[in-house]
Amino acid sequence: MDDRSEEKRTLEEQLTICQKSLDAFKKDAEARRRQDKQTLANFLHGISQDIIMPLNGILASCQKTGGVVPEKPSNEKPGVIHSVNYLMTLVQGLSAFASLLKNDVRPEKREFSVNDLFRELIGNNQPMGAMVKVDIKKAFYSDFPERVESDYSLIRQILSGFVSNALKNTKEGTVILSAEIVKRDNDSLLTRLMVSDSGKGMSEEHQEKIKNDLEQKGDNGLMMTENTGLGLILAKNLAQKLGGTFGFKSDKGVGSSFWVDIPLREIKDAMPVSKTEKHPYQAAKKRKILLVEDNYLNQKFVAAALLKAGHSIEIAENGKVALEKYRSKHYDLILMDIQLPLIDGLETTKRIRQNEKKYRKTAIPIIAVTAYAIEHDKKQCLAAGMNEYLTKPFKPEELLQIIDQL
Repeated sequence: MDDRSEEKRTLEEQLTICQKSLDAFKKDAEARRRQDKQTLANFLHGISQDIIMPLNGILASCQKTGGVVPEKPSNEKPGVIHSVNYLMTLVQGLSAFASLLKNDVRPEKREFSVNDLFRELIGNNQPMGAMVKVDIKKAFYSDFPERVESDYSLIRQILSGFVSNALKNTKEGTVILSAEIVKRDNDSLLTRLMVSDSGKGMSEEHQEKIKNDLEQKGDNGLMMTENTGLGLILAKNLAQKLGGTFGFKSDKGVGSSFWVDIPLREIKDAMPVSKTEKHPYQAAKKRKILLVEDNYLNQKFVAAALLKAGHSIEIAENGKVALEKYRSKHYDLILMDIQLPLIDGLETTKRIRQNEKKYRKTAIPIIAVTAYAIEHDKKQCLAAGMNEYLTKPFKPEELLQIIDQL
């Protein structure tokens, strides 16, 4: 072999070594990036749930009406309720962002009313609107169905961020929540849900920076910048999870509009809720229910709703007490928190299912009632043997509806 061939062989070997080193570096860098991303997601998810628990308890104790939020602010503790609702929206946004980082957002379809959603958002934000002299209104720009189907929680999260952002940027004027059917194909609707304000608006340069940030591809699309903030990142990514798109327009000194175009399914046989019913939450079938919950305020909130609907209830403050009560008494249904002292909700459920299998008992319906909200958590609950899953905070009618279905 001549010197030139030997030199070539040596160079090729060195090149191979360099390539392997580069590949190893890339692999290590990717692992570190993924680990950092996972660490951030776990941190955000954990801290958001730690905050949601006491906030839910405070809100429950304030809402003596059983969790119904009026469209106009109540004279009783409006400051507390508004502050808690505002913090709840921020914390749920962090939780949703953590779920996006984990790629653990799975839209769950359910039936709901867009009109009722608008009323809830207006009621929650009316105190802040009054403080900054902003009138919050709703509008429907086309014939809109009474009931639709999509992921209520994700849509609510998007619109909550829009409303909060509009109020921060509007000093006197109007904020309008609107819905419009962009395209209809039988019961399939492409719907524009929009929040418009008469605030300060944005310059063309600022808008261009936001668009550039939001158009970044891959994981960079979840990076927070001074231009976008958390709300717009959530809106864009959650809209995509729902099969829709995000958009905005603004005129400096005139105002801004932020919207999502999302596919909804019309529920054509939906019957309007009667306003003359004696009690809107009356249970279809009265049951004896075991509530496994360690938070005192949450105990009061859930118990009040269940008793008002006609159910009877007993409370277990941890998994150990729950198992003792389950073995000594008969219950028609169990509401199970996940984070419990002594024995957590998942392990408690597993032991109940093992007992049923061992003694050939009829399986008792168990509903997870928890602040944890990502897809992985739901899978854990169902794998442990739970029948349904309800995320805190929730409205009494949501809980009672699930109970009636079991």
